[in-house]
Amino acid sequence: MKRNWLGVFLVMSTLLLVGCNNRIQPSLLEACIKGESKIVEKMIARGTNVNEAGYLNNCLINKSMPENPRFAFYYAYGGVTPLMAASMGGNGEIIRVLLKAGANVNAVSKGNGTALMAASYQGFDEIVKDLIGAGANVNEATYDGWTALMSASSGGKADIVKILLDAGAKVNISNENGKTALFVASYKGHTDVVRALLARGADVNAKEFGYWTAVAEASKYGRTDTVKALVEAGADVNISQPQTGWNALLAASKSGYTDIVKILLAAGANVNAVSSIGLAREKQYKGEKVTFVPQASNTSSLMQASYAGHIEIVKLLIAANADVNKINALGETALSVAKTEEIKELLKQAGAQK
Repeated sequence: MKRNWLGVFLVMSTLLLVGCNNRIQPSLLEACIKGESKIVEKMIARGTNVNEAGYLNNCLINKSMPENPRFAFYYAYGGVTPLMAASMGGNGEIIRVLLKAGANVNAVSKGNGTALMAASYQGFDEIVKDLIGAGANVNEATYDGWTALMSASSGGKADIVKILLDAGAKVNISNENGKTALFVASYKGHTDVVRALLARGADVNAKEFGYWTAVAEASKYGRTDTVKALVEAGADVNISQPQTGWNALLAASKSGYTDIVKILLAAGANVNAVSSIGLAREKQYKGEKVTFVPQASNTSSLMQASYAGHIEIVKLLIAANADVNKINALGETALSVAKTEEIKELLKQAGAQK
């Protein structure tokens, strides 16, 4: 059977036109996220339902929230209202028009995203104030426990964090993985947000479900200023994962974050704590290189730093009385796994035997 290729081309062209660059007949949702206030006003004047929820083109959502596609998932499965779309787009004029027309400020998408969460993540402080003033629930959570406060904390929006806290946001509420606003801000290295949360009573030693703390997370990702702020607030640098023993010092030593190692040691980190997480090695598997990490190996921070070649950290750990002759479950020592001759010589000078 012959295909009408011209017809197929025309249909596909039309589908593309109504995609990310829809200029044929924009819906109220699209007009709201794009900031087309005149179109919004005309549609409302014609009687368009300001609370009618629907699907918003994913290209538009991702364009509006380019830094965190995962956050956009809360709106990608439908149930998006014009108010949510306008909050993503950041048009305060449209927000006020929608609210005046009776938009439900606490409507939730199918992923339980709200207008307030979107505006909080984006950093639109005036819109956040307008939504709160209209009665937005500052503690509404998504299907996986994400709140507006976590949204603002993840986005590094310290001013909005303060606005939400002033409006009654719960500072220590956690998501389904046990992560708090402080944890997500620490992961991203948003030190100003971390300080704002701590000043309002954030639990500096709160643990997510893997028993990982904010200071351990910040240490893992090299957030030096954040680690300093958390330590100054009393973070316990020796909390470790019960299953593995992995902690902040081990993570920083492995990754080569010298300044963080200094901060942790000064705060009393146990220099000889060990973990069942061993030294990562590359191996061939089915013709491809894969990273293999042996378990139950009782490996120390000194072994991790020595193996990775972080000589300045090796020096710091030795100066802090690290056991240079510690043998792990695989028979390895810091000397036997040392990456460079310079590190080997340093260890020998410190008394390493093998």
